Formats: sequence, C-alpha cells, structure tokens
Amino acid sequence: MSTISITNVHAQNNSFRKGINLVGFNYYRGSTLLSYQANSYVLSFIDSLPGPAMIEPIQYSKNEVYEVLEKYQEGTDERNKNKTKDNFEDISVIYILSESLSDPRVIEGTNLEESPIPYIQDISDKNMAGKAIVPVYGGGTPNSEFELLTGLSIQNLKKNMSIPYQKVLPYKKNFPNFVRDFKRDNVDSVSKAIHSYNSRLFKRRDVFPILGFDEMYFEDDMNHQYSVDDDNRISDAALYEEALDHLNQDSKTQFLHLLSMQNHSSYEDVYRHYDFEPSTGDKHLDELLKYYLQGIYITDQETEKFINEIESMNRKVAVVLYGDHHPGIYSSLINKTDKFSLYTTDFFIYTNFNETKIESDEPVSLTNLNNYLYDLADVKTNAIHQLIWDLRQEIIAGVDDDFLLNNNQVLKYQELSKKQQELLNDYHLIQYDIIEGNSYSQQYIKENGW
Repeated sequence: MSTISITNVHAQNNSFRKGINLVGFNYYRGSTLLSYQANSYVLSFIDSLPGPAMIEPIQYSKNEVYEVLEKYQEGTDERNKNKTKDNFEDISVIYILSESLSDPRVIEGTNLEESPIPYIQDISDKNMAGKAIVPVYGGGTPNSEFELLTGLSIQNLKKNMSIPYQKVLPYKKNFPNFVRDFKRDNVDSVSKAIHSYNSRLFKRRDVFPILGFDEMYFEDDMNHQYSVDDDNRISDAALYEEALDHLNQDSKTQFLHLLSMQNHSSYEDVYRHYDFEPSTGDKHLDELLKYYLQGIYITDQETEKFINEIESMNRKVAVVLYGDHHPGIYSSLINKTDKFSLYTTDFFIYTNFNETKIESDEPVSLTNLNNYLYDLADVKTNAIHQLIWDLRQEIIAGVDDDFLLNNNQVLKYQELSKKQQELLNDYHLIQYDIIEGNSYSQQYIKENGW
C-alpha cells in the first residue's frame, strides 16, 4: 500500500502536491479562511505547513546575483547623480492602506455615472494619482501591504505559500523593506504601525517588528476610536486624527503606516444618509453597493480634510494612499470584467514640499510605487529599486500566469519578448535571494554605497 509523504509537502513531485492538484485544490491568495472553507480541513492544514516559498532559480550563486545587479547599477547611478539626499532625514512619510478602496466603475456592469472618490482621484493638489494593480481581489489585505513595503511580487511565490505574513516573515529575524530603508542612517527617526483593528489577523504583532517597526498601535491602543453613524468599526476620520496626533506630538522624522478598517466587509445599512443609488440589474448587489459606496465616499471626504491638515504643517510630509483590493461583492459581474480590472484599485502620492506632477495613464504595480516616492523626495535609490523600475516600464504587473504590458496587452510568459523574460528572470532571482537565499543582494547594495 502506497503512502503519501508530507516531509517535503511543497515539492512539485511530492505525492500530496500531485494529488491535491489532481482533485482541483483551490488556492486562495491571501485568505486561509477561504481555503479551509473551499477545501477540506485536513488538506488545507497540510498545505499550510511551512516550506520553501519560491522555486530556486537554475543558477543561484553570489556571482550570479552580483552580475544581475551590476546590470542595473549604471541606471541607478544615472538616476541618483542629481539627487541630494541619502535618506528621508527631514521628511516624514505616511502610508495609508485604505481598506477596500476602489472605484467600482472599472467593474463592467456597475453603471455608475459619478466617482464615489472624486478627491482621491483628483491630481490637482497631489503629485500623482491613478490606478494601482494589486495582487488580490475581495480579501488578502496583507499581500497588498507586503508588495508595497517590499517591492516583491506575490506572483513569484508558490501558490500555497502566498501569504508572506503567515508563511514567510514569521521565520525571519528581519526582512528588507521600506521601513528599514526609511530608517537607514537616520538615528533621529521612528517608524510606527497604526492599525484600527485587533492584532490577531495575519500575525501582524509578530511581523511588524521583523519589518523594522519601532512602535505598534492597534484598536485598543488608539486614543480616537469613534465610528461613523451606526457603524461599529473605527472610522477613517479617527485613524487620521490618530496620525495627526503622532505628527504633532513627536518632533522626530516619522514613518507612519496606517491601516484602516472602516470599509471592510460586511456592507450593511449603518449610515443615516446615502448619496448613491446603484442600478446593476442585481438587487442584492445594488444593496451592497449602496452601503459600500457611502463608506468610501465618506473616506474620500475625510481624506481631503486630512491632506489639508498636512498641507498646513511646518514640516515636510509625504503621503502615499492606496486601496488594497476590491470588495468581494461582484460575483454576478466577474465574468463580464477582464482580470486586471478586478485587481485595479486607486492610489495617490502627495507631498507638501514638492509641486512636481507625474502623469500616469497606465496603472502602477504596488511593487513600483516606492520608486515614485523616492524620486519625489529626492532620495537616492539602489540597484534593486532600479531593477523593479526597469521591469515595470515593460511589464506593468502580473497576476497568476498573466502579464499586463504597457501597451495594454496581456501575455503569457512564453509570449513575452526576450528582454521582458530577462527582466522577469532577474527579478525572480533577486526575490529568491531575499526570501529563500543568502541575501547576497543586500551585500551588493551596501558595497555600492547604499
């Protein structure tokens, strides 16, 4: 009688792996709960066991990593030659992960005439505003958070290992990401994560110190905990007020990582007034949309008030706001909508010290958003940043096995040009080095003065 070995359950030739793929095991990026609901408890539990998160490149060595990064060092040097800052020494940065923030009009069949987030989409007082490509739909917030903070793509991870907050980061002592970059060589700075919910989800209390956060605040730690109307979740207005308190009460240069909860599912009749009456042809969706739209409309208004407060401050502040994913309410419209629209949310970058406008007609991958911030802040970048920048000039983003190009084509890997494949391979190598390898890439950037 044959047995199934689980000693290396994540190997491609493992009997368990072959078996669950054969029976149609459903992988849910960013949602362990959905996996347990869709598959059996036993299969989902075994599938969740620790293992390698990525496939090792055919050629992986220190020399290979150095050779790859050397290709991008010239572009880095060119990009940095007129920059004056080595770090964010006098610039406080605020990242706002706005829960489920997205314009429903990108979903075919929502039939909305007006935007529910007009201020967020208006570039007039911002440096940049546009569409972001995120790695998840309907849930999986920490995967979007991971992509923005690290510049690393969920697409490169094995499907069963694609929740890094649960399956990768808890096993690290530290991990390269924007938090550590922000604090680099700047002893008079502090990084704070503020999440208006509890710390149990996705091991954030364990993960945040690994990412380099000095301080963590969750719902019970917040001084401002009020909600909107009859909602029971902490409002975005309260979260913004909390952030302003930190900026006003601490003179240090700060990185504030805000994670909101106001517009998290489920969507119910909690508001006393509604400004939108959706008409999709699906009465149940219309009801959910009505409640959802009012929530993000309120977020839009509170965000404008928050930016006005930042504008009046006598200190340099940069704000990056982005939606983590669409709400998972569009089941009746999914088949009418192209894949990348399901993964398209909204973002903006604002600074109160730089009036440069960056026009962006194409969506931006969350993995590349930091690059724009570095340029607007006049802060030098490194060869890894340059690799990501060069890649995203050719390939905007990838979801599953599809790649969105800057001409709106969607291609499979084998259909890409030789240059595009080389960029992806280089990116995969460096991501493997960071996640599973020996961090040769970190040695390289230090040796090159970053």
